Amino acid sequence: MSVFTGSYITDQDIVRLSTDRLVRVWAYDEFPWLSILQPADASGDVKHYWLNNPEGLVKTSLADGMTGGSADEEISVADASSFAVGNVVLFQANGENDPQLARVTAVADAETMTVRALSGNLAAHASLTPLVLVGDYVKYGDTVEQPLRLPTRDHNFIEQVSVTADVPANVAKAQGLSEEAVEAMLTREAISEFKQKLTMATLFGDAVDPTQAGTEGYGRMDGLVNLIPDANRDDDGAWSKANFRDFVNALKKRGAFPGSKGILVANAEAVNQLYKLDDDNTGVSWRETDRPIDELVIRGVRFRVVEEPAMNSYFLPDVAAAFALSPKGKGRPLLRLARISTDAADGRPRRVLKEAVKYKLQVAQFAAIELRDPFRHGLFAGSAS
Repeated sequence: MSVFTGSYITDQDIVRLSTDRLVRVWAYDEFPWLSILQPADASGDVKHYWLNNPEGLVKTSLADGMTGGSADEEISVADASSFAVGNVVLFQANGENDPQLARVTAVADAETMTVRALSGNLAAHASLTPLVLVGDYVKYGDTVEQPLRLPTRDHNFIEQVSVTADVPANVAKAQGLSEEAVEAMLTREAISEFKQKLTMATLFGDAVDPTQAGTEGYGRMDGLVNLIPDANRDDDGAWSKANFRDFVNALKKRGAFPGSKGILVANAEAVNQLYKLDDDNTGVSWRETDRPIDELVIRGVRFRVVEEPAMNSYFLPDVAAAFALSPKGKGRPLLRLARISTDAADGRPRRVLKEAVKYKLQVAQFAAIELRDPFRHGLFAGSAS
């Protein structure tokens, strides 16, 4: 007979433990996503702010295509603020154009600068062609005052996530047939509904700014599905091992998965497709058939695989969906649950407002998901056959 040797939280503990602790460790199988989020203190009143490091390389891209054909040309770029006169930039190979070096001769504003080819004439580089800083064009002894990039300031709206119920005093003191305290049972149910709300909000919330006209003070956080930038999404193709590897490779080129470690938060169909990766293999394998997939190596990245049931309610049943997340970068967490600590959250998991014949059971936090360095994370959602 098998013996359960894992840990569990007793009725007494669930009444005493803090909300922070219960969010991370209670009912892991039903709400595994929340166990990933590191807790952090939220700042601000309706917005939680954080600083995002800029993408690894000093670079920009053409906002419009170039005319080419002459040595000099004024160009429009996505952001010229990190460049100065005297810098040398590399135009990435595009279309029939080879890579080309040019020097910056003028920076008119944050989106306009003039470049001159180091030799010959400039090519007609296409819109969105990357420009990467490669050096300076100076006389010996001269210097270029290089603009240093400051981290961008991003935010998410703080949402009130709560479960509240009035519990009659005679009910709270009762016991079930198993001698389980009804108070503990109701607290468990309240925590469960609270974690459901928090899971869905942090994954799939759609921001509502309480300061904007028409919202009348209502506020909601943006979820992970909306915080992932469009450039890091592959959600209109088909699932295949090759397509998923290309998706991971594109993220890795942008600085994702430092140390070749990542987290896949996947729906059931994505996990099912991961099991099929070895179906074409022949012969006897030392592996146990369909043993749990705790880790998976794709494109050299060792992913921890977390199957999140909530994703089955968002994506279509025949879509293999997975968030590919970088848990840490430069020694700090890139994914956190920012919440405002209260006495109730730090101590007991409920706020008890006692009256003569009842008390109010309340599990609540003001919280927002904080996604740092969004270019290090991605979303893959492909149709599966």
